[in-house]
Amino acid sequence: MPTTCLHTCRNKEYHPPRASFLPPELIDHIIGYLHDDHASLKQCALTCHALLPRARFHRFFSVKLGQYTFERFLQLLDASPDIALCVRNLTIVVQQTNAFFSTYDNELWVEKHLLKLAPRFRSIQKLEIRKYNTLKAAPFKAFTSVKELVLRQCSCFSMHEYTDLMSSFPSLESFMNVDVMVGKSVHINDAVQDAPPLRALEFVNCKVDPTMFVDWLISQSVQQHAERITLAPMQKQALIPVGRYFKSAGASIKHLRLCLVLLLSQGGISDECISEFSLAPLVGLETIEFGSPAAFARQYQADDQSFTWIATMLEQITSPRIRTVSFALWQGDLDQIQSSDDWDKITALLSSEQFRSLQGVEFHILANDEEKEKMVSILEYRLSGLKNRELLKFDLNPSKERYFPGLTTTTPRLYQ
Repeated sequence: MPTTCLHTCRNKEYHPPRASFLPPELIDHIIGYLHDDHASLKQCALTCHALLPRARFHRFFSVKLGQYTFERFLQLLDASPDIALCVRNLTIVVQQTNAFFSTYDNELWVEKHLLKLAPRFRSIQKLEIRKYNTLKAAPFKAFTSVKELVLRQCSCFSMHEYTDLMSSFPSLESFMNVDVMVGKSVHINDAVQDAPPLRALEFVNCKVDPTMFVDWLISQSVQQHAERITLAPMQKQALIPVGRYFKSAGASIKHLRLCLVLLLSQGGISDECISEFSLAPLVGLETIEFGSPAAFARQYQADDQSFTWIATMLEQITSPRIRTVSFALWQGDLDQIQSSDDWDKITALLSSEQFRSLQGVEFHILANDEEKEKMVSILEYRLSGLKNRELLKFDLNPSKERYFPGLTTTTPRLYQ
């Protein structure tokens, strides 16, 4: 190369290729793929200022706070207040195992600090409260944006406090209770605000006074909005009040999940209960799911493992919209499926004109491989007509938490 040319090249100002900029919508979409990868989101936030807002949104979309993480998160909010607006799902774990703190000390931080913190969280959609042994409404009243409330392993001294908590969320649409115990009240104070327009109400392994609670729900017209109801399990004393709720709700209920725990010494499901408890008013019902009789009987030390109540409830269904019937089956249900008169009746019903709108019959089976194979074979034989229509569906790896809640606990619950 000539010297002049070399000199020219060396002295010419170098311009690197111009970077190609992606549209912000595409960047947001790409970062969205990292929504559950906190380490990568952190790197994105540190790489470029333009990536910070979306990376921060996903990083703090769900936040879990406890006694030992609360102060650190509060310091983070003081430094970057906008983080609070990113939080959509907030989980508060009140009781944390520590030999140096009493129950009172463990719960004191909630009552002391949460009221101050709540106004910052103006975008919370889901609030989950865990292990609060003296559940009170007051610390949560400022979370007015909450649409979904979940209580896990909590207890409340009175029905008044419990309904006060429900009424603290004016936009609440879904209320889920898992392992919740509510004390009785003489009455519910008139000072309690109006109930929110609940669309989903779920109780899993809970102890709540059914008569007082149902009376309050009906008085607040909650049944006009509720589309999804879970009662797993119900005991016999709940049948009559729940039956009143169903009569009042009528066509609004579209999705129902039920399990019934019965004692043979109490006569199982009696004619008196059937006359008061019926699914016939639920003319808008689209899906119904039955819990495993054997699994819940084992869990609650009950002795009635029959499918009699399921056959009875199937017979009550009048909805022309019913499209899915689901059964959770445990290994202890095998004998009943194989030889009981109840299953003869269930088979006849599901194959009848009454269920002509069916689009699927689902079985969620928890057992060893040999028992699963037996159950599938028996059910395919019994329901051969539905099999030929390709309506049978088998889930051989079901979620234990979803379909068999509490089955693995070492201490059985007591039938009460």
